[in-house]
Amino acid sequence: HVPGTPVLRECLEDAIFIQESVPEILQIKHQVYRAIDIFMSSNTILSSSTSSFLPSVLSEHSTHRSQFIVAHPVNPPYFIPLVEIVPAAWTSERVITRTREIMTEIGMKPVTLTTEIRGFALNRIQ
Repeated sequence: HVPGTPVLRECLEDAIFIQESVPEILQIKHQVYRAIDIFMSSNTILSSSTSSFLPSVLSEHSTHRSQFIVAHPVNPPYFIPLVEIVPAAWTSERVITRTREIMTEIGMKPVTLTTEIRGFALNRIQ
């Protein structure tokens, strides 16, 4: 494998998990998702690190919306290894379970919300 490529299709080939971390501007996020949606497989999970947008708002127009989830880490993640897992109503159970597994595998402590709420849990606590 080539260590890197500027070609999105090549980046997404065989991808298991994609973590989007673009600026908190809805138009930019939707633009990125439209591009990813073209090339992602039916087995790939698309996750956002958003701290403010509901997963349903981010994924409502996606072809692969059942594969979309929010995995919102607490900052700084190397100091506080907590990550909020927030599915949309249409996120598949496989995606929720696998996202929790991946976060645990990389040393994070996932907390899963069963219903999306504005501000998620961590922002509301702060």
